[in-house]
Amino acid sequence: MSERAICVRRVIDHGSVILLIGEDAIDKRMVQIAFDWRPFHDFWLDWCKAGMPQPLYYDDETKTLRFE
Repeated sequence: MSERAICVRRVIDHGSVILLIGEDAIDKRMVQIAFDWRPFHDFWLDWCKAGMPQPLYYDDETKTLRFE
């Protein structure tokens, strides 16, 4: 999997499910990414307690969303 830059045009918040809509910065194709936080909350708490890096990270300063 390679890194992709997208320009987010719209964020739709359905509570625990968030949808990002935008376009790929290189080829301008439409991109939709959906996040569902519900089933993973307890899992991520245990994951972080074990010292593992979080695979999803958002940097507010640079407006960068990173998937590891």
